[in-house]
Amino acid sequence: MLMAMDHSTFICGVVSERVRIQMKSLVKMVHSLVVAAKVQNAQALNLRSTRIDEDGLTAECYDQAIFRVGESGMRIWEAGIVMARVVHSLRYKHFAQLLQIDLGQVTQVLELGSGTGIGVLPIVKDPWPFLEEVICSDHMDKLVKLASKNIKLQSPKVKSRAIKLDWLDQAPAISLLREREGLKPQLILSSDVVFDGSNYADFVKVVATFRPVKVLVVMPSDDRHWVSHFCRRMAEVGFKENKVALGKTLGFAALGKEQYSYQQAGRTGEWEGSNETLQHEEWTRLYPGLIEQDFYVHIFS
Repeated sequence: MLMAMDHSTFICGVVSERVRIQMKSLVKMVHSLVVAAKVQNAQALNLRSTRIDEDGLTAECYDQAIFRVGESGMRIWEAGIVMARVVHSLRYKHFAQLLQIDLGQVTQVLELGSGTGIGVLPIVKDPWPFLEEVICSDHMDKLVKLASKNIKLQSPKVKSRAIKLDWLDQAPAISLLREREGLKPQLILSSDVVFDGSNYADFVKVVATFRPVKVLVVMPSDDRHWVSHFCRRMAEVGFKENKVALGKTLGFAALGKEQYSYQQAGRTGEWEGSNETLQHEEWTRLYPGLIEQDFYVHIFS
């Protein structure tokens, strides 16, 4: 009888272990489904209302919270919002003089690396007096489509469009593109183009093909790696630099209490559901957002 009890205990133990393993597997599966749902939701385009000035002027813009490697332009970044505020503020004479921009000479604006297009939306919606055309550009069809969507959302008051322009293209290809698209900008805009791993050298080659032209670049830090290298490259192709520290003056408010954070998919090319992707607080610490960062405008002419 004792042997029978031991046998029953053994069977119960095996069954319990199997149940425990199955439950653990079920919990893991449910967790994966929850994370996948969060990621899928973050992949969707979200309509954001971004404050442009302290009086409450806003620009509506679609972006994507989580993106694949190489598609960072799908997200609204702090520097893009500051660029929008700079572009809007240029209509005020004292600010235009500070940045040495004569709007009376600007009929066409070209933004390089537009991403969502947030940087130029204020003048799409409410153009400068002599402005005739605003052109967004980026290297991927997906980003061009997103910028076009956001342009249309503004009910443009000036001719506005988005085109594909890849900085890696050689000079002859850029020249053909200029002729085909009628690119003759007096002012080129770009934000957050210099960081570890960026192809800023190719950016320099592209803007050099448009000389003479003014180039206005917004950067979130003057201490970021490679900024000095970038400025040196611009000088080598004949540009003179004027740098203006904005401090926190144009970073007056994030969207509510939201801090923009850096979230990207894993290098496998698949969407990640790990803490690395979804741990918002940690990424916020690394990218402290509009309120905490100092911003600089580099004007090249």
